Amino acid sequence: MKTYALKSYLFFLFTIAFHSLSAQQPYNKLLGLVIDAQTKTSLPGATVYLDQTTKSTFTTDSGTFILNYPPGNYTLIVSYVGYKPYSLPLDKDNNTKLLVELIPDTKTLNEVSITADPNRAEYLSLFKGFFLGKNVRQCIIVNPNVLSFSYTRDTYILTAKASEPLIIENHVLGYRVHYDLISFMHYAGRTSYGGYSRYEELPPQDSKQEKQWESIREQSYKGSSHHFLRALANNKLKEDGFIVKKLVKRPKSPADYTIYQKWQGNEFKANDTVVTMSWNGISYSPTDTIAFAGDSLKTRTKKEYNVLYPGEVPQEEIISPSITADLFKLSFNHSLFITYNRKMTTDNFWGYGGISPLSYVTSIITMLVPQTTVDLYGNLENPNALIHEGYWATLRAADQLPFDYYPVTKKNKSSKK
Repeated sequence: MKTYALKSYLFFLFTIAFHSLSAQQPYNKLLGLVIDAQTKTSLPGATVYLDQTTKSTFTTDSGTFILNYPPGNYTLIVSYVGYKPYSLPLDKDNNTKLLVELIPDTKTLNEVSITADPNRAEYLSLFKGFFLGKNVRQCIIVNPNVLSFSYTRDTYILTAKASEPLIIENHVLGYRVHYDLISFMHYAGRTSYGGYSRYEELPPQDSKQEKQWESIREQSYKGSSHHFLRALANNKLKEDGFIVKKLVKRPKSPADYTIYQKWQGNEFKANDTVVTMSWNGISYSPTDTIAFAGDSLKTRTKKEYNVLYPGEVPQEEIISPSITADLFKLSFNHSLFITYNRKMTTDNFWGYGGISPLSYVTSIITMLVPQTTVDLYGNLENPNALIHEGYWATLRAADQLPFDYYPVTKKNKSSKK
């Protein structure tokens, strides 16, 4: 069985490679075989997809697959029930012929049976709210039975695991989402989760619902982190409504800076006005800052304060050309305070008390690695390179669009080319 699977794979690759020479494809073509890492037998019906996109396929009866995908930064995921998900960043240097060996997940196999828990309904309700977000009431988890929960009462930590990919029907955006949940934890008002997702469009009931979904998708896309990265890579920040300022996080103490101080490592003029901004989201003018520094700052925790520079950050200080025309190096040594001036909200992103006034949505991004690359489609080479705060940090699984989404107007334009 082992020899047959590998011989079939080699013949499959040779045949496909021969035919591919006679036809040029606008997409990249990925060929592969999926087998059990221990037995070396092929795994038919495994799901092969690009993370956070609509691009997916399944392995054949012999375990082989073909996946066509557009140029750009993507992460390949191979998922099969009872096995640990396989992930591989795709780039132009990747071998287009893959042998994927999946490792059995013994923990998952042992946790398939669900023990009776009188609090399960409560935990499931909490999970839905924390994981799906504000659209939870218009979303359905089709297979909640694959979830298991653990709650530690003395630490108030709720964790969740899934023995199979979650199937979520999002009736707000019109997608069926298959989510390979890797981790989930809620603690002290904070939620962290990770996993891989693939998207399928739900069939609309009629043309009215189709138009409604497209309108809501476009509203969700505008001002999103993916919209920002696309605008950044295509030199359209101003055109698309983004204002980017420099935010220096957590000065050592109020005495360590002056209002006209040049921050070490920045490229701005020394006479730039520096405005302090408290971590709870309240900003102050330069005049207010001088008085504030002499009074209130002395009584507050040092870590609660950041320095926000007025004036926009030049794009060349954030992004620069890379080795290819469609890839760019993303690197900055400070945080970026990003305002999207075409969407307003009263949501309380920053956690200060009282009713929030109507204001533009704002977010902060900070790099966790020295640099990464971003392509023209807004896809990051390293999806974990940035940490989000503010508006983008409040978005949950049910607020997300697939990375290959484009507003209808742009899709129509590209189809005419």
